[in-house]
Amino acid sequence: LFNGQGLAASADFDSHKDFIGRIGLKPVSITDKIFFSTAASYFNGGMLQNTKYIYRIAEGSTTKMFAVDSSEINLGKIAPRKYYGADAQLKIKNKKGLATEFRAEVITGTQTGTALTSETPAALLNGKEAYFIRKFNGGYFYALQNIWNLHHQLAVKFDYYDPNSKLGKREIGKPGTNTNVADIKFYTLGFGYNYYINANVKLLVWYDLVRNEKTSLTGYSDDIKDNIFTTRLQFRF
Repeated sequence: LFNGQGLAASADFDSHKDFIGRIGLKPVSITDKIFFSTAASYFNGGMLQNTKYIYRIAEGSTTKMFAVDSSEINLGKIAPRKYYGADAQLKIKNKKGLATEFRAEVITGTQTGTALTSETPAALLNGKEAYFIRKFNGGYFYALQNIWNLHHQLAVKFDYYDPNSKLGKREIGKPGTNTNVADIKFYTLGFGYNYYINANVKLLVWYDLVRNEKTSLTGYSDDIKDNIFTTRLQFRF
């Protein structure tokens, strides 16, 4: 059971507790050189609604849109945050002891945010602001390969995050739908090189190809230019 709204919050603002659970299978050997592990996770939480304005996607509408519920009974209820996740890892060793690894994790659920972000609010909203409740999904997929020896590793990663799985591309940004940048799906293909200099020092060289879905929202009618190059020297002590 967890308390608080996360690292971005200056203080907790309600007495509601979040439950986080995970059950997993520790790495088991399929053969002498192949190892597998998997797990499932569950998050059930929420936060106090101090405003009566709650936006949800209208079901059955010809044009999908956020519709407001402004009933007074919304005050004091708990805005939902429910996540369901699963992950798996597969490791294959060759004759030299070098490893090929595949890792995957997917997550889906319900998240409460605001009009401009799907992140959990770090503080209570004022009475005139509104909570936006969205269905979301996302995933991470890795392929890792040692080369020459255990000091050198190539990596490829694909990830995606759809903060509002109820909406399609061009539905975002249509007039009168109350949709915004917080509803845009992003996906990234990254690749790079890790050099494990010793047990405490690592060099990373990485490039991310970042893509967003094309919407009807101004500035996001096409893919924006936001690829990222990273080089990082990490010390562990």
